[in-house]
Amino acid sequence: QMLFGRRPFGDGQSQESILANNVMLNAREVPFPDNVHISDGAKLFLRECLTYEQALRPNIAQLCENAYLKGNRSGKSVM
Repeated sequence: QMLFGRRPFGDGQSQESILANNVMLNAREVPFPDNVHISDGAKLFLRECLTYEQALRPNIAQLCENAYLKGNRSGKSVM
């Protein structure tokens, strides 16, 4: 929301509507607006942060080691 000025899921809907319509349960992918330009590395990092399946979602320590945060803005591994 801070990056794009809108919620990633259920933008424009009330909390009640988001809950009633199971918006979060059906949010499997992270959409990016066409009119906002961010690097592929930033998109990849955000997608990792918002991974739907909890077992596949990186924890905070793993996110801190992400190539994008380490300065490799392409998001590609530096190894």
